[in-house]
Amino acid sequence: MNRVRAWLLLVAMSCFGAGVAVGLVAPDVVNAVSTEMVWDADEHFVREYVEKLSLTPEQADAMRMILVARDQEKIALFKSPEAAQNLHAGLRRQLNDVNERADERIHFILDEQQRKRFAELLDQKGDRWPRP
Repeated sequence: MNRVRAWLLLVAMSCFGAGVAVGLVAPDVVNAVSTEMVWDADEHFVREYVEKLSLTPEQADAMRMILVARDQEKIALFKSPEAAQNLHAGLRRQLNDVNERADERIHFILDEQQRKRFAELLDQKGDRWPRP
């Protein structure tokens, strides 16, 4: 009987030790992984265009603010009473208008060379660039 108790005690202490070790290491692993991963679609979009357009940090911050405002406008459209009635054609047109206003705002924060490159990127992606 003492062997069984000793074995159970050993297993319990081993599990406790493993739990402590994981608890100490896991936050560092999560932080290391999460700094490399982009979870926010808007942030992914901004990082993509920072690289492709050589945006300054100020331009990237302005783009983030534009995208937040765009998302707020879209949410307001979906919450409107007309959204249920005009779900297809009317709402799609309104969402495209919101996206076009965001395009214009982004265009405004870019310099001439970046505007040309931005237009080229939009042309490559078709009628609408992917929106988060």
